[in-house]
Order: sequence, then structure tokens, then C-alpha cells
Amino acid sequence: MLEIQNCRATACSSGYQAIKLISNYEFDILMLDLLLPDMNGEEILKKIREINKKIPVIIISGQVEIEKSKLHSLDVYSYLQKPFELSQLGNLLKKFRAKKLN
Repeated sequence: MLEIQNCRATACSSGYQAIKLISNYEFDILMLDLLLPDMNGEEILKKIREINKKIPVIIISGQVEIEKSKLHSLDVYSYLQKPFELSQLGNLLKKFRAKKLN
């Protein structure tokens, strides 16, 4: 799916791994699950914001509902609730790329 969008993905299995990668490499966008085995997504996002305040973040979560005010306070680009259709992710990436080009 991401290859179709001409996107490359780097997967992380832990929050610490994600933070290390963000510290050492530049990424266009971050997709972050709120529930990871070693840290919760909010902790990870706070640490990532210390490193990179501008990286757009798409939150992915199976939580039934997340308050919009919470999303705003986390400074996220968008939110996808699991399970989601790949077309939803594709549409978000298209919007992001179009916005980035303008």
C-alpha cells in the first residue's frame, strides 16, 4: 500500500526504538499507535516533540473514542481508529503530500 503511494516506511517495535530513530533520521510523517509494549503513545509523542516539534503525526488507536481536545493537545495531524481501511490511510497520505507540495 505505501509503495503504491511512493512512500517508504520504517517500522518500530518499541517506543524507545522510535525515539532513537527520530533522533538520528529525518522523517516526513509519523504514524504512532497509542498502545505500545514499553511506553504509551502520549509519552512517546512528548519525547518526539522535544526532538522534532514539526513532524506531522497520525495517531492510530483501537480506543473507542479519543477526545478531540486530547488530540489537539497532542498536536496531531490526524487520527485513525483501528480497524481502518487502507484507503483511509491512502487518502490521509495523499492529503499530506498535497499540503506539503503547496
